[in-house]
Amino acid sequence: MRSERWLAITSLAQRQHAVVSTDQLRHMSLPARTIANASKAGHLIPVRKRVYAAAGVPTTEFTPVMAACLAGEPFTAASHLSAGWIYRSPFIAPGGLDITVYGDWCQRLNGVRCHRSVFLDEPDRAVVMAIPTTSPARTIMDLAASASAWLLPKLLDDFLRRHLCTPQEVMACVERIGGRGRAGTAFLRVIAQERIDGHHPGDNDWEVGVARSLRKAGFRVVQQFQVVVGDRVFIIDCAIPDYKIAVEFKGWEPRSVRTGFDHDAERDVLLTGEGWQIIPATSRTKHADLIRAVQEAIECRK
Repeated sequence: MRSERWLAITSLAQRQHAVVSTDQLRHMSLPARTIANASKAGHLIPVRKRVYAAAGVPTTEFTPVMAACLAGEPFTAASHLSAGWIYRSPFIAPGGLDITVYGDWCQRLNGVRCHRSVFLDEPDRAVVMAIPTTSPARTIMDLAASASAWLLPKLLDDFLRRHLCTPQEVMACVERIGGRGRAGTAFLRVIAQERIDGHHPGDNDWEVGVARSLRKAGFRVVQQFQVVVGDRVFIIDCAIPDYKIAVEFKGWEPRSVRTGFDHDAERDVLLTGEGWQIIPATSRTKHADLIRAVQEAIECRK
């Protein structure tokens, strides 16, 4: 391969977290035989079907999600937990691979949760660090199906504080996409309207304090633990994964309407069906009582 061609490939790979697609290589006038020879020579390293890493170009923490996006067609975007992570949400653990594909593309990608959507219009799309990503408002909309009624307002408020989106943009996304029966839509509509009306809740340190107390008591606690149930991903406030125990905040404020309660009730039923024990707590729950409840739950599960 001529040096000028390889320079063009590595330049593109450096902008795309070390990876390039077959379509991009062909757009650079590289015939299939040249691509195959470069792969055999170790210059192009297969990452996924039709996606290669350029040898010598350093990867980043976002290389896996970039490769997943390049593997999809005709239009694919990082979405759900992946998009929340890309937008640096402090409430979402890194590493989860979620993509949304527009249209009828139905291939499976190993280790990737693929979501199909007929709604992926211009307001729903963005490019962040060269990664095609759902827009902030669409990301909140997608996460509404899995976040608890305590966590969803925190996710939304974090995006609003950092000016990633406005409550009006979130509401517009809900109106455009959130039809009857779409999980989390009704509750998101309520809290978005509250923020349009001027409601600005402060930060809540409840979860941090509870997690600290449980860790001091000797439990292995994971905050914002992700659980896959079917094609949905739920985020548990404070989880003790070794025993499938979930400590969930059941405060009133984010459930000031029935939709908040209904949303959490559905989550609890699905998580219980997967073997999780839900321990509810409020801002008035004493940490000592919570520790005792967790200890008793663990004893019952041994």
